[in-house]
Amino acid sequence: MSVHVLVAYDDSTQADRALAFALESFPDAHVTLLTVIDPADAGSRRRLSLPPLGDEWLARARENAESHLADATERASDAGVDADTVIEVGRPANTIVGYAENHDVDHVVMGSHGRSGVTRILLGSVAETVIRRSPVPVTVARADETSGDGTSAGATSADSTNADATSAEDAPESESANGSPEDAANEVPGEGSA
Repeated sequence: MSVHVLVAYDDSTQADRALAFALESFPDAHVTLLTVIDPADAGSRRRLSLPPLGDEWLARARENAESHLADATERASDAGVDADTVIEVGRPANTIVGYAENHDVDHVVMGSHGRSGVTRILLGSVAETVIRRSPVPVTVARADETSGDGTSAGATSADSTNADATSAEDAPESESANGSPEDAANEVPGEGSA
């Protein structure tokens, strides 16, 4: 039976890195690309005095999700990996963890920061919450913070079953978020824009 890898995908640079890492590291896996539409994003836009949002906003968010998931699925196909896509509405961290729990996921791969906005500031780090709550190992991919051009990436694996796990962003690049040598970080080679 193949490994089931869940890739949290929001079309950000870090999500692209997570997808590349998953395709390279798990070429024989059953891959599911999950996009979570956060209704809090619509509320934050309302507070910024934009026109009222609701069903129209959700329909546009679904169209955008379908479009970027189609692109991601094509990238997976080009790498010889069949990928399923799922669009859920909810709080991103809770939805990612819930999906992993309820769909026999063996490993979660995600970006360190997804799309930014008011909700990220208010709700904190999605990656950190997933690391702390996930019932399965989590690998966090990030764009190279020193170059600023996104041409290089790093990845940190975390065994979230350890209650003392810290955010992968807090871990040194050579260790996992929980510091165990068997979960040492994996460097993801830099890639050009996809």
